[in-house]
Amino acid sequence: MSDSSQADEAIEWARETLANVVQEIMDEGVIDSPLLESKPAWTKPFDIVIGKLRDQGQQAEFLWVIGGSVPIDCVHSGVASTARDAARHFSMKWQLEAARLENPAELKRLGLDPATDWQAEAKALIAKAEYLYAVVDDDRFWS
Repeated sequence: MSDSSQADEAIEWARETLANVVQEIMDEGVIDSPLLESKPAWTKPFDIVIGKLRDQGQQAEFLWVIGGSVPIDCVHSGVASTARDAARHFSMKWQLEAARLENPAELKRLGLDPATDWQAEAKALIAKAEYLYAVVDDDRFWS
């Protein structure tokens, strides 16, 4: 496979993955504007995409979104000025969420199904958070 062909496939993967991320975020009701603009801000090809999502008329405020081999998630642009900072924030956010899933009192307070193996869910989320942090910490991905 040529470098050009591989680059084209990586770009297409990022676009499709970002479109799926945006659709899920819309399905969850996080954003309800009918006119949205999304664009990739950073990718680790065929693995992770971080993008910006905003109302079409909005210039200053947007959501950082993430997806791919990691959980689909979003945060307000005010928490990070760069895609790398956003990735760092997602990693920390998932670590904190995993801690909540490991706390039986918190599970009860949130009304989460006690039949679900929340310990396993927490471990999986910790693994994704640690993986993302390792990517954030590796300068080779951010040149």
